[in-house]
Amino acid sequence: MLSEGIARWRARASVPFTVDEAALAADAGQRDDDDTDQAVRVLSGLGGVLSSLIFLLFLWITDLFTRPVVAVPLGVALIVTTLALGRTRRQAFLATTTVCGYLVGVGLIMVGLPPQVSDSQLVWPVLLIAAATVAGTRNYYLVFLAVVSVPACLLYLHLVQREPAWVWAAVLLAALGVAGVTYFEHFLIADRRMPPLRSGLVCGLLLTLVWFRWGEWMVPGGGHLNVAVVPFAGSLYLLLLSFRNQHALGAGLGVAGLAYFTVQYYYDLRWTLLDKSLILMAAGALLLVAWALLRRNRSAREDA
Repeated sequence: MLSEGIARWRARASVPFTVDEAALAADAGQRDDDDTDQAVRVLSGLGGVLSSLIFLLFLWITDLFTRPVVAVPLGVALIVTTLALGRTRRQAFLATTTVCGYLVGVGLIMVGLPPQVSDSQLVWPVLLIAAATVAGTRNYYLVFLAVVSVPACLLYLHLVQREPAWVWAAVLLAALGVAGVTYFEHFLIADRRMPPLRSGLVCGLLLTLVWFRWGEWMVPGGGHLNVAVVPFAGSLYLLLLSFRNQHALGAGLGVAGLAYFTVQYYYDLRWTLLDKSLILMAAGALLLVAWALLRRNRSAREDA
């Protein structure tokens, strides 16, 4: 897998470069996330989320949320402890603990801030924690959560301020981030943060597209977000860029986004069944033509 990636980068590079493959292979051998099954990684993350919810429920029952003197220090202590644990290489073993500690710590800090802090200003501690997380740890789960929290903060601002500009900003920021990681991944080849950074950006982009679709329903009077082409264009954009660098998660999310938005807008159309059928037939024909062209170009390159 590593040698194939290096070969791809060399084929695309305009200037020849050298790579210390032995050092990269040694570092890859030490990464816990390389020999951890993807399903185990996802289940560990979900376990951390569920544990966080249970812990927050316990804190709510014990009425600790209403005591800023307890909530903020406890949240800071959890964040510091989580970042310290995230510096170890046993990522799969500590996955549930790190995810739970990070989410609960951020939640406690946000809830425990003084009442003088407005709802819009609550995003600042989250962004500062995200920056510290990316800078201070290489843990897959923590970097992933930190990256996803950035567009999530912009969507939260839309929820609070009812300004559609925040949703547009979230979509553009996530799209630019995906493009940056796609076209400049050769600069991050030796950085262990690249896989979670890429995964967080593609998940963040799909999150913003789903919010774009349902923004007016979740935030009544929060601006016009009924531009149907944005979710489709964003999903196709995600699919193409992920396919370019053979990123399975991004390609899968792009296909899922296209399928979901197609079905959703299909049933939302107030057209007759015949009109809908004709549209589906035309779209299917275009996809078959595109598939035939791609297959022919690929065969021509292989023959050359």
